[in-house]
Amino acid sequence: MNETERIKLFEEATALLSGHFLLASGLHADKYVAKRRLYVYPLKVKRLCQEIAEYFKDSNVEAVVSPAVGGVALSQWVAFSLAELTGREVLAVFAEKVGDKKEFGFSEGCGDFLADKRTLIVDDVLTTGGSIDAVRKAVTEARGVVIAVGILWLRAKEKAEMDVPFFSLIVKAFPAWKPGECPLCVQNIPFNQLK
Repeated sequence: MNETERIKLFEEATALLSGHFLLASGLHADKYVAKRRLYVYPLKVKRLCQEIAEYFKDSNVEAVVSPAVGGVALSQWVAFSLAELTGREVLAVFAEKVGDKKEFGFSEGCGDFLADKRTLIVDDVLTTGGSIDAVRKAVTEARGVVIAVGILWLRAKEKAEMDVPFFSLIVKAFPAWKPGECPLCVQNIPFNQLK
């Protein structure tokens, strides 16, 4: 699949929205990638995750970690696809928010499975890289070895600084503004409520 076909999967799932949105980063935007709407369609998610797995199939990935909640499906599908491609078990683990909600950790001792494992971090949408950094810290604290990052959609103009291989299926930036600089706020356009 090419990038246009991948974006079409998001559009078919009504997961690419227009309006006035408050992003998790605190920035405002007129476009929103509603990734949870994509997760309603497991075959679309599977296709995208197979592409991430294909990209990293020769990287000797032993575990795939994602941030919960949305990323859980990604870690499962990417690990499953890697296992099929390589003929060996690949673990799928997810990290959960803890404390001030800017940190991630592993419940039920699942971080123990990552010790000394070559770990691929996967996520859906990257804007600032904050979630990736927090998950990476959790993996490192669990003694896992982060070897790469794979995401569905890079929506920032520039990717966050990475010292490991980075891959994104879609690289399409949308404008995002700080609250005091948002032209939609100036026009008194209310936020879209996504519930």
